[in-house]
Amino acid sequence: MTSIVRGVLGTRVSLLPAHYEVTFSSSVTVPLVLRRDTSAREEGLVVLPRKGFDYETCRLEGAKLSHLVDAYGLTEAEIHWAEWCYSPKIDRLVMPVLSTVGSNRGIVTKAFDSGEVPKSLNYKEMDDNWMAWYLRPEVAIQNEEGKYSTVILVEDMVSALKASRFYPTAALLGTFINPSMLLEILGQSDNVVICLDKDATQKAYDYAEQFACYGNFRTVPLSKDVKDMNKEELTEWSECL
Repeated sequence: MTSIVRGVLGTRVSLLPAHYEVTFSSSVTVPLVLRRDTSAREEGLVVLPRKGFDYETCRLEGAKLSHLVDAYGLTEAEIHWAEWCYSPKIDRLVMPVLSTVGSNRGIVTKAFDSGEVPKSLNYKEMDDNWMAWYLRPEVAIQNEEGKYSTVILVEDMVSALKASRFYPTAALLGTFINPSMLLEILGQSDNVVICLDKDATQKAYDYAEQFACYGNFRTVPLSKDVKDMNKEELTEWSECL
């Protein structure tokens, strides 16, 4: 189904935070939720940007794949499901940034060497919300309104992939949530759990308080970043969601 916000001449969009205001010069209809196209995933295709990033990529295998499995407690199956690849020339992990409907917003490359600077590089393909969604078919089940029971927000894509085992998850690719991102999030669920890294816990609480009038926003404090949790710690964390 499709949720919409309607604006009429001189009216405000009530879904935006109180300190933001949008007025319309004429009557408009803004679609917020679209059907997710999973055909690319189901066919096992790797969708990469056609501009901005022009390095060759290949399937993650061998030592590079084992590194991700061992360092973050990921499985080979979910790494390939997420369409992550390897670029030999720059020796980086390549991660597509996908929207809620599976369209490609760009990519993030991540260094395998923790000492390499910068750790991550962004390649934006379009002028769209810079956040990456992980919607596993077995978890991302929509109700009759086209929304999920719960959505998790985390900072990075490794954490998002791990968290998506439990609920649909978005990587904010940082700690900032702007009005456009908020609308996208609200289009997916009215129940949102904000789990920023440990050093941004207060910011997560601030967002939960600020957005409380738009839905059930809450936070679960992290003892360590989701990407660094072992199996037992991840299970304990998930029981608090």
